[in-house]
Amino acid sequence: MRARMKKTGSPTGNLTAKLYAHSGVLGTSSIPTGAALATSVNFNVANLTTAYVEYEIAFTTQFEMVASTNYCIALEQAVIDASNFVS
Repeated sequence: MRARMKKTGSPTGNLTAKLYAHSGVLGTSSIPTGAALATSVNFNVANLTTAYVEYEIAFTTQFEMVASTNYCIALEQAVIDASNFVS
């Protein structure tokens, strides 16, 4: 998957992308639900720049999605604060 990201301050740690089943109304109240269906490799957020750049995030597990089924991808980072974060 590709994501445009940048850092503010000096965030540390890893970010992971996780694919989830979709719940809610698509486009208005979408939320991920259940256990992660697929998980990406760790992405070290210290390597981000302060300008938006498109990054490739590879998944370590595969999941065959079903046509006409909605899914959510969540970007998860364990440690953030008001001065050091990822956008």
